[in-house]
Amino acid sequence: MNRINIPFLSLPALCIVLLTATGIAGQGVRIARYWAGKKAAVSFTFDDGSPSHCTIAAPMFDSLGLKATFYVNPGDAEWAEFRKLALSGHEIGNHSMTHVCPFCIVTDPAVLQREVVASRDSITKNIGVVPMSFAHPCCCSFSDRQIRAYVLVYYPVDRLCGEMYLHPDNIDKALRGELDTSQYHIQKDWLILLAHDVSDPGNRDGLRTTLRYANARQDSLWIGTYANIGRYVRERDSASLEVLAQTATNITLRLRLLQSMRPDWYTVPLTVRIPVNADTVMTDVIPDGQTVTVNYSDCYKKGKITRARPCGRPPRSVGGTVPAMRVTAAGIRFSYVMSADGHVLLRVSDAAGRVVAVPRRADGRGVDSSAPAHAQAFRQTGRRLKD
Repeated sequence: MNRINIPFLSLPALCIVLLTATGIAGQGVRIARYWAGKKAAVSFTFDDGSPSHCTIAAPMFDSLGLKATFYVNPGDAEWAEFRKLALSGHEIGNHSMTHVCPFCIVTDPAVLQREVVASRDSITKNIGVVPMSFAHPCCCSFSDRQIRAYVLVYYPVDRLCGEMYLHPDNIDKALRGELDTSQYHIQKDWLILLAHDVSDPGNRDGLRTTLRYANARQDSLWIGTYANIGRYVRERDSASLEVLAQTATNITLRLRLLQSMRPDWYTVPLTVRIPVNADTVMTDVIPDGQTVTVNYSDCYKKGKITRARPCGRPPRSVGGTVPAMRVTAAGIRFSYVMSADGHVLLRVSDAAGRVVAVPRRADGRGVDSSAPAHAQAFRQTGRRLKD
């Protein structure tokens, strides 16, 4: 197999803030390490498409309003159940067609095409969502660069392996930034947990205990899907943040990626931290190179800055697993945007850009009747990006 060179297999942090000519405006403005300024992150991932993922694991997350990543093998997947998980906002990732082991030494082009590409197409067809991450069966390591290069042609992020010991101690390690990055953790403060069948009482109790422990620490911990956190990290480490103007009441900035990164993959909003007096404003911006103006007054509530949620204008588009649809019909414009709490919304506006319909959940329920085509399309792919 020909070796393919793919950037970002491992990247140092590269968050550049370009100041204005005065050298003062924009000072201290930076991209947050994790979404909403969280100190650390954790992704709960589940391999092999076990029925217990749908009947035991997913309900645990749903009860807390959290989302997980479920890796399936299309060769023997129970599509109906995992389609329900996708529609409720969980990530359905690819774990190869037939779980070939050891996978990291496969070089046969036909096998690679089946396990990496055909499996992706099968998930897309049966789930209605393009998988945004690939979990190597039987695990791989950072040194398996050739197989990773092949995989990363078709997916923005890949998961090598994960910590299989479900215990609160690992959450504390992530919050302290003490995870071992020599094996499969990409960041010292992003915990990647891996589970298989959780029907066994010991595995079930370990998952429940660890999840509850993580949930109680959400002020500092981003609990998100593997694809969302993985794409955030790659965008963060490749982003250029330019402050175009700043006044006492607002700031205008532009965020774009330095590398040649597919725009339909890397659209997870990055949180930008903006010092305002003695406090900090946080807003989410998609790194698409467009100009964004943030009014500080939008971020205040009863005299205090609301730190727990982004402020300013919602991102104009979302990508990857959510279609960025924007069309005009009879002077009415439909667009998908993201609310401050991470919900994907359908917004209806007139030709002048004025909103003429209150945003509603764009998941096929309660969508404005004047946009039936969009509602139908979103029934297959609607989900939350910020979980």
